[in-house]
Amino acid sequence: MASIVGMGNLRVLSPDEARKQGRKGGVASAEARRAKRDMAETLNILLRIPMKRGKVTDVENIKSVEDLKKANLTVRDMALAKLALRAINSDSSFALLRDQIGETPVDAETMRSSAISNLADALAGTTEEEADGHIDEVPP
Repeated sequence: MASIVGMGNLRVLSPDEARKQGRKGGVASAEARRAKRDMAETLNILLRIPMKRGKVTDVENIKSVEDLKKANLTVRDMALAKLALRAINSDSSFALLRDQIGETPVDAETMRSSAISNLADALAGTTEEEADGHIDEVPP
């Protein structure tokens, strides 16, 4: 019979050993959750810090990129602004922003299929609504 690497991990634990191992796992899990929570709290504090001393500019008052450069934003708002500016020249940054605001790209195959269907309906002399049966007969 061939030897399996890590075969010791497959042994059956006694109830006492299983309890001890389970406790160690639970303690480690709780420690990891605490560390993750603490890191999130620290990050939230850091993201609310203004970029400069003084009053933070209300984002709704920014009407141009020039205003943006002069504004005193929080770290969070500045990071989002930089990402938005980067999205002008970067498809991946644009895709990230688009996904964050809930817009989804239209599948290219779906667009192609819809365009072909619309063309076929147009050549047949029917509209998309008529072909789908969504238009009721209008009395003359």
